[in-house]
Amino acid sequence: MERAEALGYQPLLAELARARADAASSRGEIDDLLAWDERAFELGLASRHDLTAMQAAGDMVYTNGVTRHELEPAKAWARRADALHQRIGGTDELRIPTLNALASSYGLAGRDEEALALYEEALGIANEVGKPYLRATVINNMGAFHAERRRLGEARKYLEQAAELNEEIYGPDHPNSLRTRSNLGILTVLDGHFAEGLAMLEDVVPKQARLMGSDHPEVANTMENLASAVTRAGDLARAEQLRRQVLEIRMRAFEPRSAPVVAAKTNLASLLLFIDQPAEARTLLLDLDDGEIDPRHHVQVLLGLTGASRRLGSLDDALTYASRSIALCKESDSCEPQVSSAVQSAMGEVRLERGELEEARVAFESALEGPPLDFSPWTGPSARFGLAQALVAKDREQALAQARQALEDIEGHQDFNSKKLRADIEAWLKSHED
Repeated sequence: MERAEALGYQPLLAELARARADAASSRGEIDDLLAWDERAFELGLASRHDLTAMQAAGDMVYTNGVTRHELEPAKAWARRADALHQRIGGTDELRIPTLNALASSYGLAGRDEEALALYEEALGIANEVGKPYLRATVINNMGAFHAERRRLGEARKYLEQAAELNEEIYGPDHPNSLRTRSNLGILTVLDGHFAEGLAMLEDVVPKQARLMGSDHPEVANTMENLASAVTRAGDLARAEQLRRQVLEIRMRAFEPRSAPVVAAKTNLASLLLFIDQPAEARTLLLDLDDGEIDPRHHVQVLLGLTGASRRLGSLDDALTYASRSIALCKESDSCEPQVSSAVQSAMGEVRLERGELEEARVAFESALEGPPLDFSPWTGPSARFGLAQALVAKDREQALAQARQALEDIEGHQDFNSKKLRADIEAWLKSHED
């Protein structure tokens, strides 16, 4: 960079600044990444090298919207990239990186319709120009988008295509190939194939760490996938260790209220509740209970606080948090059906422990109105089991029927949560059928 500055040739300096930004990204140095991206944009403009400036603006869309989860700055940089594209009269192909990054930014912000429209536009252009590497990038992101929304069939369709293309283009150990295999790994686990999915994730983590550094956010993403996988397999001690590492990495890379940090804290808190450490879970989440975080994430925080307060015996607090989570779902329109079901089920559990059986019944019935969830097969049966407990004092036969149905619904699922729920239902039925 110093030799290029001595030459004073600004187009070369702009390209070198983009290369420095890529290097900072590979090391997980987010502040340096932002600085070099912006420097590349400024140098491109100053030298009237509009193509480089446009590409740098597209990079800033990704850095702000995907890496930092900040939609508004991403939209502003997308407008700059579009303006420069129009000025140079560029081909549609040049728009694909910006469209792809902006689509991912909208998806991370919960703006699904806009995200899908942008993905489809980018994919249409990629198909038209016939360049496999562009198509691979778009369909990988579309697969991840559908996986995050638990549309597993759609996700697998895109991710398998992306994996095949990436390995053909880059080889099996390129960051793009590893990212797609990480996504496929957790998808395989969610489909119930634990050994196969775990093997894929165990293979990816060390390779990503060698390529990018063990502190890179991309490595943390795969470690979170691995933590989810080992949780389902019942290795809770390792899951806790992994989620603590994920939180440490993200705390170093992102702002305290950023979506990646909030997600890491809520995921760790969820596990702490499962291993009976509600006090630490509550402490972890209390700091996030404010209006500074996205409503979708705030709902998850309130759900965690509901569970922690209930486990600690603070049922009034638990009721307050559960009520707030329901209100936030309604006010912000930010809850997908599976989240709404989880919120209502949490309310049912609180009402049940308070002895408010009619209110518990209503909450559990509301939870059961949601669609069946392939990715968490225990959710519906758990709500149905709660309904059985709410009904048993008033209508024993109906309660037994609900519990038996819950047992039938969970049959065949081998994840740890389902096995534990199955044992609880069987014990309850044994005590009430006599």
